[in-house]
Amino acid sequence: MASLSSSFSFSLTYLRSDSLLSIFSRLSLRDEKHGYLQDLPTVVNYVRTVAASMDSEAAKAFSQWFETTLMPLIVQQPWWTPELQQKNVMDIAS
Repeated sequence: MASLSSSFSFSLTYLRSDSLLSIFSRLSLRDEKHGYLQDLPTVVNYVRTVAASMDSEAAKAFSQWFETTLMPLIVQQPWWTPELQQKNVMDIAS
């Protein structure tokens, strides 16, 4: 069973990252500020890495949902290019 602190840590990480994803998307769609879209791959990769590394059931369920539901949609977006994905991959394990 995952500790309360790891579940809490995952929850905070997810909430912050989810906020960034939604804010960047809204800025592009509503305010036509498209420059923030270049930062989405960084946030997406961060969310994927953190969720995959956490040991809690919530993180595992979220990771599976993110990979099977969101990633197929994300890779279809014009801002998700191999160049940006490679440029923005974060090494958070260190």
